[in-house]
Amino acid sequence: MMSGRQRLGGRQRGVAAVEMGIVLGLLAIIVFGITELGRAMYQYDALTKSARAAARYLAVYDSADAAVQGRARCVAVFGNPDCAAAGVVPAVPGLSVANVAVAVGTAGAPGYDASLQGVETGMGTMDLVRVTIGAPATPYTFVSVVSFVIPDIEFGPISATMPKSFF
Repeated sequence: MMSGRQRLGGRQRGVAAVEMGIVLGLLAIIVFGITELGRAMYQYDALTKSARAAARYLAVYDSADAAVQGRARCVAVFGNPDCAAAGVVPAVPGLSVANVAVAVGTAGAPGYDASLQGVETGMGTMDLVRVTIGAPATPYTFVSVVSFVIPDIEFGPISATMPKSFF
């Protein structure tokens, strides 16, 4: 005849394995979520740096020239003014020149924006240039690998504005 203690031990067999499975499942979801948020932050930072580099390019070269604006878009996407160069890949997956908008403060130029012309500063007035990645018409979307944990994220417009160099 079995004692009460022996029967209770028989009922508890395997409970630790079930508990461990539940805890490991939750930990895996948390780790995947943290990893995906880290990837999203990395891509957002890369887009910010790309917009800044393209605005710098526009500030130095003739921003009123449509060809220079096209090269600035290539700088924003590939980090290289030549979009067709061998081995160039987008700064982040899924980014294309269609996601990049250029605005300049030069009247009559492609992408002219009057708010960027003759901006008053402490040292006089100057024209500005602006590069925006993920304009409202063409937003950039972070595509999650584990969308059941972290869904895809549509980033808002990421802009960089700089004064036009006059040298």
